[in-house]
Formats: sequence, structure tokens, C-alpha cells
Amino acid sequence: MKVLFIGLGSIGQRHFRLLQNLPTPGPAQFFALRSGSSDTPTPAPAQALRDWNDVDRIRPHVAFICNPTSMHISTALECARRGMHLFLEKPVAHNSEGLAELRSIVRAKRLTAYVAYPLRFHPAVVAFRERVREENSSGHVRCVVSSYLPAWRPGTDHLRSYSARHEMGGGVVLDLSHEFDLVQYIFGTISVPTGIAGRMGGVTVDAEDFADAIFKAGPHIVNLHMNFMSPHAERTIELDLPGRFLRLDILAGELKSRAADPASVKLEKFPVARDEMYVAQLRYFLDNLSNPALMNNLDEASVLFEKILQFRDWALQEGQRL
Repeated sequence: MKVLFIGLGSIGQRHFRLLQNLPTPGPAQFFALRSGSSDTPTPAPAQALRDWNDVDRIRPHVAFICNPTSMHISTALECARRGMHLFLEKPVAHNSEGLAELRSIVRAKRLTAYVAYPLRFHPAVVAFRERVREENSSGHVRCVVSSYLPAWRPGTDHLRSYSARHEMGGGVVLDLSHEFDLVQYIFGTISVPTGIAGRMGGVTVDAEDFADAIFKAGPHIVNLHMNFMSPHAERTIELDLPGRFLRLDILAGELKSRAADPASVKLEKFPVARDEMYVAQLRYFLDNLSNPALMNNLDEASVLFEKILQFRDWALQEGQRL
């Protein structure tokens, strides 16, 4: 199996490193399409390709698209037209331009196109989802994701990253879109959120560094807060039900539950190394290369992505009115 990597930043290098130790359908050969502007050397054993003519000569079977968000769709189109299965880093894109064409090509060629949201594979998330599915009543969800953008990539200028720039697909709404995906995965199909977003912390060039959203997910009402301007790190989801409470702490790998009786408190721990989630995700993708209907395929992810885009546009306008 010939595997093409496009984008060898931190996430691309992680996938490349982990994939080398996993079984693939046939012996794996690795290639990397390099832009010529990157200072990052091509890691062995990957062979560097300089242009799409080189790609056509190699004819890869699978493409890992890990370049900046604003380049996802144009890159995916080039790969899909050549018949490659797609492993597409989240978010799908920075706008919807070209997305319908990509979905059409993927369907016509019966390609597998997976959008990567690795938190679905965290064991605490899996357990929390099972607990939620066991409940019979609707409730209220509080979801928080908080972090500090300048600390994301040590040794680099965060203001030069795509995360800090709106036109490159940065900002919390897209960059932390894990939470929208998780809420839908755990609680059910979400409605188009309303709320507010803006730039308050000075940690971006022009992208929003906070957002607050309200929406429905299945039968539940959800309040989602996201920011990357705070040194307080948090990734939690809480569910209040009549006489019952569930709390997921993803960073700690903990699941807490209790009923009205204080003695009913239960704490479960799910220790997991970060690589384990990515390995589980890669295994899932490889196991489903011949299954275009796999979880979080391009069609499924695109529906959620369009709702996220609608929210971002609405929320930024609301933020400007303050």
C-alpha cells in the first residue's frame, strides 16, 4: 500500500510515526508531497515528492491530508480525482467552497474519506457515551474546552500559525471543533447553534479566541464554552438529569456519576496515553478502507461542518455588536 502524506507539521508527523508500526493492507510505502517552503526534513523512510507529476508517477492508494485547514479541500480534490482514499484532518475546511464537488467525487469513485476526530477513541469518552445512552430522560449539558494557544506548540511563534489567523481556518470554533463533534457523537444530532464569539485575549492575529454556543443535541439542551486565551486547561462535559449527574473529564480521564443520595458518588478512571487514541483511530481507518460508510465519513462530517460554519458566522456578527 502506497501512502502519501501532505503536511508534516506536528499532527502529520504523529500520524506518520504511528502508522509505521501498524499493519496495513499490503507492505506500506511512504511518500510525502513537499511544498519546498518547509524547513522540516522529510522523515525516513518516506520519499519526498516535489509536485503532482511525481504523485502521478507513484500512484498512491491513500492520502493523509494534514496541511493547514485552508488547503484541505483543494488538496483533497487533487487526491480524490486520482482515486486515493482520504484521511482528512479536522476541521473539514475553513469554508464550504469545493466541498460539494469533493463529496461528489468521493461518492462517484466509491472512495473512503474519513475526517479525523481522535477524541471519539478516548476510553473515558466511550464509557461516558455508553452511560448517556442508558439514561431515559433528557437533560442539560455543560461543555467546556479551555486552553492557552501560545503554549500549544512550544518553540514556535503562535501568531504565525494557522490557528491565529481567520483566513487560514484558525479560531476556536474550527480549531476546537472536537467539542461539536463529541457532543453530537455522545448525545445525538445537533441543531444549528446560536451564541457569540469574538477576540478578547490578544492571542490571535484576527481569529476569534472565545465562543459560547447554545443548541440542542438529541433531546438535550447544550451550553458550550470554548476558548484558547486562558492558561486554565479544561476539557469537560457535564450532564444534569432529574436526580442524576454525570461528568466527563477528558484531560484527567475520569468519569463521575451520582444520584440524589450523596453516598451514590462513583468515580471511574480511564488512564490513556495520548498516542493510544491516535493508534485506535488509525486502526479504525485502516480496518474500514473498503467501507465508504465508516463512522465520520465525509458526508457525515460535512453536515456537522456546515452547522459549525453557520454558527461561526452568526456568532462573530453577534460579537461585533457588543
